[in-house]
Amino acid sequence: IGAVHKMLKLIESSGLDSSVSEAIVANFLGLSALDSNKPIIGSSGAIPFLVRTLKNLNESKLESQSQVKQDAMRALYNLSICQSNVSVVLETDLVWFLVSTIGDMEVSERSLAILSNLVSTPEGRKAISSVRDAIPILVDALSWTDSPECQEKASYVLMIMAHKAYGDRRVMIEAGIVSSLLELTLVGTTLAQK
Repeated sequence: IGAVHKMLKLIESSGLDSSVSEAIVANFLGLSALDSNKPIIGSSGAIPFLVRTLKNLNESKLESQSQVKQDAMRALYNLSICQSNVSVVLETDLVWFLVSTIGDMEVSERSLAILSNLVSTPEGRKAISSVRDAIPILVDALSWTDSPECQEKASYVLMIMAHKAYGDRRVMIEAGIVSSLLELTLVGTTLAQK
């Protein structure tokens, strides 16, 4: 945990130096791969840093930042696997950010993967359903025949939400999920069909 705090202090002392931030994001990605590190990193303040970095990169639209964006997304995915980190993730506006990036094919699959981890908790489901147009956006992803991985992840998120909340089922029906699911059962991957 000492190394994580030192990295975060380095960020504070260097301001928003992009090369320092890039190196720290890469370090968090490597460290977050180990299950034993996930709760330590999650409780250290790293998640808000990764979310801020991701949002700043998304606003800058620089092609050179693509690898850093992917590293931040992968680190957040790794950290969202750990149940104790879900509440920390939900304290940020990451869920809103993830939903808003569905459609950007550079990050859609990773966004849906993180949402797949978060939807496993009641708080995560509530956060997803409270984002404006989240369900219609997820339903739309079911029709992305050129991205079967996104279809699978979107169908998983919707399946969990439909199983747990009547209000979400109603919104899904209004968003046209029935025809999307019928099409998915005919032409989707084996996993999406299940």
